[in-house]
This record gives sequence, C-alpha cells and structure tokens, in this order.
Amino acid sequence: MNFFFSSGESYVAKCGSNSLLGGPFQQIPIDTFLRHPEYERVAGDTIANNIALAFLKNPVQCGDRVQFIELQTDHVTEGSTYRVYGFGNDEHPNSADDIKPTYALKYLESQLYDNDKCRSYFRNLLYYNEIPAGTFCGMTKDPNGSQCQLDQGGPFVDTATERQIAVVSYVSPFCSIERPAVYTSVQYFLPWIIDNIQPSNYRTKVEKKKNKWH
Repeated sequence: MNFFFSSGESYVAKCGSNSLLGGPFQQIPIDTFLRHPEYERVAGDTIANNIALAFLKNPVQCGDRVQFIELQTDHVTEGSTYRVYGFGNDEHPNSADDIKPTYALKYLESQLYDNDKCRSYFRNLLYYNEIPAGTFCGMTKDPNGSQCQLDQGGPFVDTATERQIAVVSYVSPFCSIERPAVYTSVQYFLPWIIDNIQPSNYRTKVEKKKNKWH
C-alpha cells in the first residue's frame, strides 16, 4: 500500500507499511506530481477531473509486503463487493483542528450507490452541486463507519478481482453511516493515465512543468 506524506518541503512515497508511525517500509522520494490538466472545482467543493500521477525518483522493490495492483479496464458493475482504504478521521471533526489522520490504515466494505440519489443528496448541501463526469457514487456497508476527511485519494478496490476501480474524490462532510462518497473512475481516465506514463511523454511534461515553476 503506497501513500504520500510531507517530509519538510518535499514528498515521499512510503511503501510496505500500514502505519504512519513506523514499521518496515521503503521510503522513495517523489520526482514530481502531474495533475490532470482539466482539474477544477466546479462549484463549491465539487471537484472535476480529480486525479493525478506521482512519479518516483527510484523504482519500488516488490516483495512480501509490497505488490503492484492492476487497474480496472471495464465499467464497474452493481452487485460486486468493494473495499475502500484510507487514513481518514474516525468520526466527524468538530473543527479544522480535529481533521487528523488515524495513523493506522483502515478499510470499509462498500457498494455502488445510485447516481441520481447521490446527486440529490449532494445538491441538498449548499457547497456541492453535481456528480462530475468520470465519477460514480458509493455507500459503505459497514454499520460502524463511513469515509471521512483525509480519506481522499484512497483506493477503491474490487475484492473479487483485486483490481483498483477508483480513488476517493470527495466525501460527505458528515462522517457517519448512510452517507455516500464520490469516486474518480480509473477506467474513465485510463487513456490519460497510459498516455502520461509513457517515458517520452512524461519527461516532456515534467520539464514543461518545472520550467513553469521558475
């Protein structure tokens, strides 16, 4: 399981540990992040094209604790069992100071949730407006919890195929059961992912991005 955390002013990928506090792991510096060029906040907290790629300076070493995951190439289907992972809050934070990671990776069982019902739910919140293209909704089945702040970016995995279906895009501000979350579909953005992991394309875009920073 890979995730990113800040080390000074730089970022690294931490691989092989399910804890933010320690344990055996690989720590690999991030070369750069490549955000989708059409990423935007459509209205309030509604985010479109919410996906990015992280390029590592060194290769990941696979082993007992680190394995690659395949990406979904087909549309998601109802009836399958999914699992969503994250380090998000255990309960609804009362203030910004309460938004802190759990330090131990957790997961919840999830299922697809009707997009029309999901759209209706988020429209009732003043700062959400729409379910963007390339996303879908899910609802956790666990009676003891739901996705919460800081779960964004976590993987949404099909437990039968063990393929990654999506990443968490945004969640309800109320971290309780029977609250839907919106996921960015891997399959929808697969052409963009494949195009940008080609070495020649990646290097050209990284150099353009670095030049833009100077």
